[in-house]
Amino acid sequence: EHGIIFDTAAVGGHDQHGKVERTIRTVQDSMEDLGLKKMRIHAMGLQTICKQVENAYNNLPLGYRYDREPDNTKTLKMLVPNMLRMGRINSRALDGPVKLSNENRKMLGEVQEKYEAWYKI
Repeated sequence: EHGIIFDTAAVGGHDQHGKVERTIRTVQDSMEDLGLKKMRIHAMGLQTICKQVENAYNNLPLGYRYDREPDNTKTLKMLVPNMLRMGRINSRALDGPVKLSNENRKMLGEVQEKYEAWYKI
C-alpha cells in the first residue's frame, strides 16, 4: 500500500488535532527566547521579523516526492507548506531598486540582525 497519512481540520477548527497549537507555541517560545518583548523595534520592523519567521517555518519540509524533469530524469522534490499557499499579494512587491537613507538602512540592518539571532535559536 502506498500513500500518505493526512489529518485534516475544519476551517477555523485548527485546535482539532493540536499540531497547529504546538507550532504556534514553538514560535511564541522562540520569540520569548529572543527577548523580543524587551527590544525596541518599530512596527514595520516587527512585522518584517514576523513575516521572515513565518516564511522560515513554512519552508520546513513536510515530506518529499519524486518527479520527472522534461528530459525524463528523476528529481526529488521537497514538499513544503509554502507550495500549498495561495493568494499571495504580489502587487505590493517593489518594482525596482530601492534607495535607502542611512537611517533606514540602519533600521533594516537591525531587523536583519534580530531575525538572524532568532534563526540561531
